[in-house]
Amino acid sequence: MSTPLLHGPPRDTDTPFSVEGLRSDADLPPVLAAVQSISLPDGPSEALDGLVDALSRRAADHPGLVRAADAVTVAGGAVLLVTLWESIADLRAFVLDSGADTRSWRARTGLTPVSERALWWTCRQGTPDPAEARSRLARLRADGPGPHAFTLRSPVPPPR
Repeated sequence: MSTPLLHGPPRDTDTPFSVEGLRSDADLPPVLAAVQSISLPDGPSEALDGLVDALSRRAADHPGLVRAADAVTVAGGAVLLVTLWESIADLRAFVLDSGADTRSWRARTGLTPVSERALWWTCRQGTPDPAEARSRLARLRADGPGPHAFTLRSPVPPPR
């Protein structure tokens, strides 16, 4: 019985390390970035905590999720959920599945959240920061759907 190799073969330390052959962000296949802004105009923003937790847990369990950033509360009490997905179909499935969480939260609290979502394609490995996410939402509100920001109802195919 052989023992698995945990550290890899010994490396010749006299040979310089080369980054040639490592992939840059531009070489990676595109992933779908999504920002969901959830606010509660008629209630305390702290009441959103339960809904945000439920949505975050459901996303973490979804096989199409690539990465999720921590929820961020922005001016006005809105909460931003920024995520990366393998495909539009994966995000759509998550949205359909998470409807049960939202209905359950609404029945428990009697509150109605306001939610908006913007999507865009990215080849970057890291999760977009909140400033970029807010910018994409603002662009979608101002200009409507396009390659810079779109919705599940008006999807844009991934770049080639």
